[in-house]
Order: sequence, then C-alpha cells, then structure tokens
Amino acid sequence: MKSKEKTLEIVDKLTDRLRHLMVEHNIKAAPLARAAQLNESAVRDILRGRSRNPGIVTLERIAKVLHLRPSALFEAGDMWPINGDIADNGGVIFEDAKGGQDRYIENPFFLKSHETLAALYVADDSLAPFAFNGDCLLYRQDLAAPSALDHQRPCLCETSDSKRLIRLIRPGANEGEVNLLPVNPYSAMEMNQKIKWATPIIMVLPQDFSGPFVQPTHASTNTVQEDSDAFKHQNAGK
Repeated sequence: MKSKEKTLEIVDKLTDRLRHLMVEHNIKAAPLARAAQLNESAVRDILRGRSRNPGIVTLERIAKVLHLRPSALFEAGDMWPINGDIADNGGVIFEDAKGGQDRYIENPFFLKSHETLAALYVADDSLAPFAFNGDCLLYRQDLAAPSALDHQRPCLCETSDSKRLIRLIRPGANEGEVNLLPVNPYSAMEMNQKIKWATPIIMVLPQDFSGPFVQPTHASTNTVQEDSDAFKHQNAGK
C-alpha cells in the first residue's frame, strides 16, 4: 500500500474511533472542542473525514479531555511484547528465565508498525542518563553479527558466556573480539569480549508513553531466545 493511501486509511480509522469514544464518554463535538481549547471546526473536520492530517497538538488535547493517551484515539495497533527486565548495570533477564507472564505495551501512534519490534523494561536507574526506571527500550528481534552493527547505538547483545547486556560495541584488539562500553559513564567497560549476537536499541520509550502493561489474548511474538537459536543454527558452519 502506498504511503498516501496508508495515511488516509489511518485517518479514516481515527474518525471512526473518535466517534465511538465520544459516544462512550457521552460528549458532543462542541463541548469536546471547548474543553480541549480547540475550534469546534477542528473536531468536526475529523468527524466528517475532512481533516486528512490532524496535528499532534490537536490529538493530544482531545485525548486529554477523554482521559486517554493519544495512541488510544487510534484502533488498537500492534502490541509489542516486553521480553524482559533490565537492571544491575544493564544486565537483561528475560521472561523465560523469570517464569513471568507475558507483558505488552501499545505501539505509540507516531511509530510505524514493525512486526519484529519488542521491548525491555528498565527496572532501575543503572542505564542513566540513557534510560531511567520505568522506561522501555525498543529493539528489533532480527539479530546480527557484530561486524554488521551501527556502532553508534547501544545494543542488546549476548556474550560468549551467555550474559545478555545493554552495551555500546566497539572493535576489540583481536579479530572476532569487541569492547563493551556501558551507557552509564561511571561503570567499567569490558575489553576484548566475544559475543554471539547483537541488535541495536532503536528507541527509548519514556514511561509516560509506554503506559500500563497489558496482556492481550492474541499469540505472542517470538522471543529473543527463539531468534537466538535460529541465528546460531543459520550461522553454524560459517
């Protein structure tokens, strides 16, 4: 689907969703506009499908009146699995190791859908100032060899001794080795390490945007553990 057609489809869904929410909250266009400090025409244009590119400020104001996050104005989109927690200087403990229940966060409306995205929950401030307690880190679950990475971004990586960490990756002294730099400037770096795989962190999602965790009924996305096994199998014998 072309970008313009996709945009029109999203706006049409916004129109339907806003109508439903207004009925649910028993509010008409005029009082909604007044409460949101908007011109009445701004709300009516969305409801009539005339506004093909409603601004973020408009949507934020409408959502605030309805006691919702802006993403709730859109149809339920992709739900990203929270695959584990981060604590203790960037150490990652995955759900399969904790035996916990599946947790998900909503795809914020301003991000394009991507089926391989997943999240990690930051459980302390050991990643500060890169991320703080309550934030989520978004990453792609498709894995890569260290040589294929963008070395400017922090990565989720697995070391040869099966530690999973959030680190900046730099070339090591010897072939096949890397230096692992913590994002916290006061922590020590690990020199000349070997890693099995790595994938870049593409965004820090602040706690205000990640919102409450949900547990949808649909099947979960594959975890990094499953992808890791596939990556090792794919690269066996190389």
